[in-house]
Amino acid sequence: QPLILGPSGVPIPREAYVNTVMNWYVVPNSPEGANPPQVVFTPEGLYPITGVKSLPLNTSVGEGLPILSDTLALLPSATPTTVFGYSQSAIIGSLLQAGYMPPNSPYPAPTIPASLKDVINFVFVGNEMNPNGGFLSRFPDLYLPSLGLPFYGATPENSYPTTNYTREYLSLIHISEPTRPY
Repeated sequence: QPLILGPSGVPIPREAYVNTVMNWYVVPNSPEGANPPQVVFTPEGLYPITGVKSLPLNTSVGEGLPILSDTLALLPSATPTTVFGYSQSAIIGSLLQAGYMPPNSPYPAPTIPASLKDVINFVFVGNEMNPNGGFLSRFPDLYLPSLGLPFYGATPENSYPTTNYTREYLSLIHISEPTRPY
């Protein structure tokens, strides 16, 4: 079961994004093939980049973690699952792998259900927690409170099958979301 999460600023990915992600990243990295994808809403705020009224990264990630964890808990036991995350949602997937609990979180600790541990894999694009050079892996435990920007450290190595797509200095993929007039 592919679970597709959007990047910062895109809490609910559109069909064109999902189709591109499925063709380029999920299908080639899904050991059991790919069922129809399920889009998972996560806040995807990145103040001030996504707007002055948006959530800071730490709050947005802190709310996205239990959403992903709860979504996984609803899957039938032993369902082969691929979690796709791009940018901020790659952070959410990485922290879920690590069992990270945000400080002062009102939510239960996010977990991957035991029934999925042997059949889940992760595919990340633009992962800021990439163990080999991700921006947020560079200075673990540094925190910039005015921006709500914690440096979480690196995606855990060898905890779950994980594919990280990165490209130095340039964006690997740009999936544009049409702007909506408000």
